[in-house]
Amino acid sequence: MANAPTSYQAITRLFNDTRPTSLVPLESPNLDDRSERQLAEDAIALVGRVSEGKLNDFTPGSPTRALMEGHAHIQAKIAYLANQVGRKASIEWLQVAGIQRIAGKAAVVTLEFTLTTPLSTPYSIPAGFEVRASRVSFRTAEPLTIAPGFITGTVTAVCTEAGSIGSVGPDQVKRPLVPLAYLASVTNPLPAIPGEDGETDEQVIARGFSSLRRRNLVSQEDYEAFSREALGTSLVCRAYGKMDATGRALDIPAVTVAACTQTGQLLTQAEKSALTSALNLRGHITVEHIVADVVPVLIYVQTIVTATASADATRTANDIAIALEKYLSPSERWIERQITASGLAYEIRKAGGDRLTGVDLLFFGTPGEPVNRDSFYTGRFQTLAYQGINMTVLQGNESYSFAFGDGDPD
Repeated sequence: MANAPTSYQAITRLFNDTRPTSLVPLESPNLDDRSERQLAEDAIALVGRVSEGKLNDFTPGSPTRALMEGHAHIQAKIAYLANQVGRKASIEWLQVAGIQRIAGKAAVVTLEFTLTTPLSTPYSIPAGFEVRASRVSFRTAEPLTIAPGFITGTVTAVCTEAGSIGSVGPDQVKRPLVPLAYLASVTNPLPAIPGEDGETDEQVIARGFSSLRRRNLVSQEDYEAFSREALGTSLVCRAYGKMDATGRALDIPAVTVAACTQTGQLLTQAEKSALTSALNLRGHITVEHIVADVVPVLIYVQTIVTATASADATRTANDIAIALEKYLSPSERWIERQITASGLAYEIRKAGGDRLTGVDLLFFGTPGEPVNRDSFYTGRFQTLAYQGINMTVLQGNESYSFAFGDGDPD
């Protein structure tokens, strides 16, 4: 039989082991994971054994069992409090360090109100008007006025509860809480912009201690990583040193973080204030922290492509539009970056694959200008965002026209 390894051999083997190692998070055990019922049963078994069977009436309602269950209740309460000590200490330490919970975001829908008949006077629906889905309610974010002679109008509404619970599908929000005269129906034609659940205690603690393990913010990478951590991984951001929110050089120590979301939404004033406060807590005390907007520049594309005879023209056009929308989504790679017609043509050829024989013509532009650019360079506080595409698919002697998105900027 082989001899057991000595402690020295075991440690040497550990450090010399070149096999791939997988890491798993540590799990903190409860100090006592027994239920109150289990505590009572353990106490009854112990008393019966120690008394050598002299105490043996533990039937429901007996004085002995009542005494054991009372002690078990007290022990369960003590065990519960003991199990909370670690969490309480962690949370109070993180409070001192300025760590705060990331609150959830409410889902947003576009509601379409329809009247029973056109009216001769404006029809108004107030802000805060509530409409229910199956589990949640939405309130209109602003007043809606339907002009005389029209029967429909749309308005944005926000879920009354934060989190993913409000991420409803189309035609789910349709029951007004209060009936209105002349109102025939209300619904959400499109799915909701999804809500985001707030952090759990475990997530806050994990993020908080991860943040504390890192050094103070020093480099551009530090500032960008911390900003995404503070407001969510979907943040598009770029940090600049000694520069104000307009790109003007400053003579004082300052860091400007320019940001928007990956859907092209600008940060709200509340989000900017929260990020500024977070940066002030982590950055050097002498550095002024500024939060600016990364503004998505809308790009519209016009193209003519040639497809093979066997290709499904509609499916090919859809695939190209989806690929371009993904390619032109707001991201850090488009900040201070050039986009070219040849680059867009490459993405179109890649999306069409062997269904395309060529990209015959391609122009692009931004709103308010002719669609005839062959290149565009984004600035410090700009990224790109897809507006739409107008596409002609040539197939033999036939041509098919497709339009996706928000239309021509001309």
